[in-house]
Amino acid sequence: PFAILLSGDDKALKLSSLISGDKPRVGDYGNAADLASYGVVVADLTKTKSGDRLNHAKFADNPVLVQLLGDRLRTPAALRAAEPESARLDNIGQGIGKAVGSV
Repeated sequence: PFAILLSGDDKALKLSSLISGDKPRVGDYGNAADLASYGVVVADLTKTKSGDRLNHAKFADNPVLVQLLGDRLRTPAALRAAEPESARLDNIGQGIGKAVGSV
């Protein structure tokens, strides 16, 4: 499963897009429903506040999101693969929902 964090006010992504010749960036994608239709867990952080002027590190400013990502990175891949796919998606979705809700 994939989880994508979107932020429409991420100035670093806008600059990256400009440098690359106006090629869009996934984190700046405006249609969360489109991404979700592919089975991707999507969290739009546009309305959350950030500690950096570029609004690029919003995920890092949220302790719940940091913990969620850290937990998933610490779990060995073999254990993650043993989980049913629906359980993995539910766990990621619930964690991101809690993180966004806490902001």
